[in-house]
Amino acid sequence: MSEDEGAVPVDELTTTDLRVGGLYGGVTAGRSIDPVSRLLGVGIQGGIRGKGSPTRDKTQLVALYSTGGEAEWPDSLDVRTGVLTYYGDNKTPGRALLDTNNKGNLILRNAFAAAAGVTEDRVRVPPFFYFERVSERGPIVRFCGLVVPGMPGAPIANGLREISHGGVGGGSANYEAKFTLLDESVISRQWLDALAAGDSPLSVGCPQSWREWVEYGKYRPAIGESPAPRELENGSNLADQSELDDDNLTEEGQSVARILKIVRSTQNIQPHKLENGVTCQYKVIDTDDGEVLVHLSTFGSDGRESPPKSSQSMQFDRERSAEIVQILRRAFRRTAEGASKVEPVFPDATDGLAEKLFVPKDWLQDCIELLRDRPQLIFYGPPGTGKTYLARKIAEHISGPDNVTIVQFHPSYSYEDFFEGFRPSKSGGGQLLYDVHDGPLKVIADEARLNPEKIYTLIIDEINRGNVAKIFGELYFLLEYRDKDLNLMYSDEFDPAFTLPDNIVIIGTMNTADRSIALLDSAMRRRFAFVSLHPSEEPTKGVLRQWLASNGYDTEAADLMDTLNSEIEDEDFKIGPSYFMRPAALSAQGIERTWRTSILPLLEEYHYGDRGIEAREKYSLSEIRRLSRNSRNASEDAE
Repeated sequence: MSEDEGAVPVDELTTTDLRVGGLYGGVTAGRSIDPVSRLLGVGIQGGIRGKGSPTRDKTQLVALYSTGGEAEWPDSLDVRTGVLTYYGDNKTPGRALLDTNNKGNLILRNAFAAAAGVTEDRVRVPPFFYFERVSERGPIVRFCGLVVPGMPGAPIANGLREISHGGVGGGSANYEAKFTLLDESVISRQWLDALAAGDSPLSVGCPQSWREWVEYGKYRPAIGESPAPRELENGSNLADQSELDDDNLTEEGQSVARILKIVRSTQNIQPHKLENGVTCQYKVIDTDDGEVLVHLSTFGSDGRESPPKSSQSMQFDRERSAEIVQILRRAFRRTAEGASKVEPVFPDATDGLAEKLFVPKDWLQDCIELLRDRPQLIFYGPPGTGKTYLARKIAEHISGPDNVTIVQFHPSYSYEDFFEGFRPSKSGGGQLLYDVHDGPLKVIADEARLNPEKIYTLIIDEINRGNVAKIFGELYFLLEYRDKDLNLMYSDEFDPAFTLPDNIVIIGTMNTADRSIALLDSAMRRRFAFVSLHPSEEPTKGVLRQWLASNGYDTEAADLMDTLNSEIEDEDFKIGPSYFMRPAALSAQGIERTWRTSILPLLEEYHYGDRGIEAREKYSLSEIRRLSRNSRNASEDAE
């Protein structure tokens, strides 16, 4: 079979999508054409190939290419964790760390520095695409996936390490970088072309996992796909050898079981010795009728004093797998509850956070003190006042991006969606089954219980759009009494009573302008602290003016908003600053467009049915500009 069989040919490289595991390139008419260069529009040399200007920190995308042939710099992808270890491009002795031809180490330094920041910083990180060489005799590469700087659960700073390597000529200083392989199987040509054109990495075609990392700092790693089999001395490979071993096991030495039912054991089972531990391998397989099975195999330890030393295998279908997951969660939940109590530590507000959010540090500290006292808080106010944005940034400050979950309530949202309930699933025989599935609050509670030193934050956006009493159910009680437990609606005889861990914070947002939705009942109000965000009150009142000054814009938009809000009598109808906190809304055309398509329709809806008020005339841009000029002139005359 030809080495390039199945590979995307050279003449299609500039138009094809990138598929994980796909082969690209080949020899065309006796010429050797670099496939990575054709695929991404980067250079033809080096392991780190950026498109753009690294020296100006404006790199649009990056190809990471590994030949796999440098023993001193062993790039490697751990498929169990999705972590890629990749070495920089300063491999020449005597050269400075950043002094490389392709500026690859400079690209790494800039990318990891931006990745350690907030959303506005991470959006500057170029997408990285990892390729491996397949053949030494022809330019064929395998696309391994889209990667981002850093690793789940670890500070970004730990992901880039300067190392020294001895050698002839004085050795070299280089980078060892840790990336996470994202769970994306296809990268669209639409996104690749947009990146090459200099568009934002969040532009059209952006993969969801990349967007989640940029916006929230969340990693969604691709885990569990086995690497290509490593070749053995006899010419076979490990996968072939495993199959050979399984086929030749005696009936006494091999145990294979399709699990049909899971019940509680009554045997007196003792813990196995750690020194006799074994490795468990897994594989997802399909039956002839299309049913998905999870296959687990263990290979016995040589340290065992008695058989079996050979393969032990089990296969689980969907229903049995769900049962195993529930058993594991309950078991470790019980273990965590028996552990000594650890009080969560809430970090204080910082000057840096206050500067980024354009709000006073004292105000932020007050919010954190409220959460320390009672870990439930609601930001409320009209649209555009930054409720969700502030909730997210405060949550990331106290919990870290990886421990923040966002849900949005709506009229159809229920207890079963939020906490736990029956949901349909399909059995292997095509029958419709109903299993109890955990919702976001239950999942967070299980994680928080296992990690009592960490703070987990659940943000409930538009909390008053849902039927709050119906959604929370008996959990109302636990919001007030974290040290008590309850038997839940779907509890069974194996379930311990449920408690809400102390290290879970709940931050809600509530729109007060929409009178078509209900406000919260007194029982819920008693369990939450409420913080007002109104355009006529600090800290919201001064945010737009500070943001404009910080970004070098004139204050016209802030003057207009102050004048407009002074004309609106109802506090809940006043307009928040976020409508103009974006560059596209601050040009002359942008102000007019935003006024015409966002602000006026909102005010017309507010005044629907009000006699004697023509909202389009009363709040027109020309009228508000006139009033703003008059107000400014009156102030100057008074001075």
